[in-house]
Amino acid sequence: MIELTGRLTMTVEQIVAFGRLTEAAASGDGAAACRLGDMYREALGGLRYSPKLTFHWYSRSALAGDANGQNNLGACYEHGLGCEQSYAKAVKWYRLSAAQGLSTAYMNLGYCYLHGHGVPEDKDEALWQFQEAVARGEDGAEKEVERLGVKLSKSRIRVVDQTEAGQHFGLVGVGGIEPPAEKTHVPRDRESIFSFYVLQGREPEEFDADTEPRYRAYLAKEGVTKEILERNREYSDLAMRAWEKDDCFGSPEPGSVEAQMVERRVARFWQRHAAGEIPAMGSKLAGMDPETLERLYFAMYVKHGVTPEEVTPGDRAERYRAYMASEQKDAG
Repeated sequence: MIELTGRLTMTVEQIVAFGRLTEAAASGDGAAACRLGDMYREALGGLRYSPKLTFHWYSRSALAGDANGQNNLGACYEHGLGCEQSYAKAVKWYRLSAAQGLSTAYMNLGYCYLHGHGVPEDKDEALWQFQEAVARGEDGAEKEVERLGVKLSKSRIRVVDQTEAGQHFGLVGVGGIEPPAEKTHVPRDRESIFSFYVLQGREPEEFDADTEPRYRAYLAKEGVTKEILERNREYSDLAMRAWEKDDCFGSPEPGSVEAQMVERRVARFWQRHAAGEIPAMGSKLAGMDPETLERLYFAMYVKHGVTPEEVTPGDRAERYRAYMASEQKDAG
C-alpha cells in the first residue's frame, strides 16, 4: 500500500489501473471519464471523495458524448454536486442523454416534469417520460406510471440520498444502454496517445480508416509485434476485470501464476515510465500537487527496482537519487 498525503492509500494495482483510466479519459474516452466520476463520487479504488472532481469528470464524459456521463452531469446540476445547483441545466443534460436512448435519463426527466424542476409542471408529459423509460427497460419507472395513470393526486416525491461519500444520489449510474461499438479515431496532432494504446494491446483493426495506417506505421517504427500487443491486452484485460469487483481492484492469490504475471508487468510498466516511454499523467488530472505525484512515482520506482540510471531526464534522476537517500535515512 502507498500512502498519499497521510489520508489516502492505494495499492500498486489501483495506481496502475487509475493511471490507465485517467489517460483514456484525458484522450476523450467518455466512458472512462464517467467511470472516474463514479469513483470520485463513491470514494472507490483508494480515491478520496470529491464533489469537484466528480463534476469535472462527468463534465468531460458528457462533452465527449457519453449518455451515462450526460445523465450524471444532469444529476450534478439537479443536486448541486460540485457545482452551482441549476434545474435548467439538469434538464438540458437529461434531454441530451435521453436523445441517445438512456432509460434513466427519461425517468429523471419524468421527475422534473412531475415537480416542475427546470420545466413547467406537466403530469401528462411526466407520464409520457416515465412510459418511455419503462419501454427502454427502466423497471423503477413502472410504479410512477401506475401512480400517474390511476391517482395523480398521490404522486410520489422522489427521495434523494445526500451526497456523502459512497452513496448514490438521485438516479445516477443505474440502468442505461451500451453505446454502439465504434472504431477509434485519433487526430493527427494527438498521435502521442498511440503509446497508451500499445499498453492496452489495441490492434490496428480497432481504429478507423484514417487512423489505422498511422497506427500501423507507429507500431512498425517502435518494433511492436503482434505478440507484444497480445501480452499487453492480456494484462489490460486483467486490470479491467479487477475494476468490476466490489473492492474495485482485488489482489490475486500471493505466489500464484497470476500474481507473478501481474508483478512482472507492473515492474516493466514502471521501468518504461521512468525512461519516459509512457506518457505521464498530469498532476491536475491526478488530483494532487506535482511534488506529491512525483514522490508517488518515485515510490513505485523503488518498489520495482528502478535505478537512477534508468530515469530520464537528468534533473529528474537527481531528484530520484535524493528521494532514495531520504528513504534510506528514514529507514535507518
